[in-house]
Amino acid sequence: MYIGLLTKNANGDIASHTCPIDQVAIANHQQILFAAAADDELLVQQALTAVASMCDVALPPPTPGFQNQPGDYYVYGYFNNLNAPTWNDCFYIGKGKGNRWTAHVRERSEENLPQATSAKNRHIDAWVAAQRDAATAPLTAQKLIAAAKQQGLVRKLGQWSGPFAEACAFGAEHFLIRGSLGVYELANNTGGNNQIGNLRILVRDKGLDINTPSHATAWCLAVDTFVFNPDAKILNNRIRPSLHLLSYQTLFAGLDHSLAQIGLFPQARNYFDPNNYPDMPSHASVEGASDPCLSYVTNDQRPFRVQLKLSRCKDGAVVNVRPRVDSVRGRHDYFQYFQNINIHGSPLVNYYGQNSPIRNPGTPFFKPFAPDGNGINDTLFPLNAGQGVVTGYANWIQGGHFNLNLRDALNLFLNTFHVI
Repeated sequence: MYIGLLTKNANGDIASHTCPIDQVAIANHQQILFAAAADDELLVQQALTAVASMCDVALPPPTPGFQNQPGDYYVYGYFNNLNAPTWNDCFYIGKGKGNRWTAHVRERSEENLPQATSAKNRHIDAWVAAQRDAATAPLTAQKLIAAAKQQGLVRKLGQWSGPFAEACAFGAEHFLIRGSLGVYELANNTGGNNQIGNLRILVRDKGLDINTPSHATAWCLAVDTFVFNPDAKILNNRIRPSLHLLSYQTLFAGLDHSLAQIGLFPQARNYFDPNNYPDMPSHASVEGASDPCLSYVTNDQRPFRVQLKLSRCKDGAVVNVRPRVDSVRGRHDYFQYFQNINIHGSPLVNYYGQNSPIRNPGTPFFKPFAPDGNGINDTLFPLNAGQGVVTGYANWIQGGHFNLNLRDALNLFLNTFHVI
């Protein structure tokens, strides 16, 4: 197996190095932006070259300089502010071949489409509406696609040929999403995968501040683990979620302040080894299906904790309610508490067809903003707790439907689920 490392020094110089896995020597972890591993040395080298081409790349002109060639793969981006766009105006990154890069415009070109449910489609719909408002004749999908290319709504950012073309596009896409632009800054539905075929990759998340000792220590652990064994389960189960938590640490600090105003306070989980993750927020953990989480409790000793499970691909969290204390007594107190809850004069089970929404697969949980209480169609709340109103459905709310931000939703939950 071969390991490849892409580095950037203090002068901004990009360099790459590939060697057999048993000969890896790392001089400066902090300079590493991207790591790749595969059994084929040429595959690793070409993946590094593709990613290097995305580092500090200037935006291409509106009219694409890449011609469609059979078998070629490319990376593309969608942009706002078409007159003078910057990377800050990019709202979507994708990879594909053929006409994939304009397929999103084609999909939104029909008249009278249902209201967009994704941020990406809302951006595209606004552009399509502006084109129609300015047109003197009906616009076909072909005309809209041509305008999207010409105006620079969509731009190809890089294109590759040969047997490793898709792997190169995959690496470049992943780097742009996680390492360059940031998953919470984009409208992508996924944060990028970590493996395609024989190629495995590790990207330094955009939000990691390598000059912050705690971030640098965590990144060193990630790199050392990857170059020792790129297939190590701990990479996906613990290390990558931990890097995500650190990457958005400043955002979580604002969240803690907002939730304290409604009576929710961080609960120390004692989860992370302080040697590997110094200064990691005490209430952070990685639980369930390798989900980064933050835990909060009330000062009035209610027997539950509010667990925010963070999305690693979109700005948001779902609300999960678990026992405050992970013990037999803690679970007993948790069940007893919710059995004594009355909402508008009715016990909780009445709102769920006489079936308790409190699940008990070892550690009980309740998802109050999912219609079934168990997670199907669960609500994703933006982490900007004071803003980001979303529409959802919760059985225990009068009328069922709600339009709330995260803080107000949690405040409603606390005021409703209160045993008198």
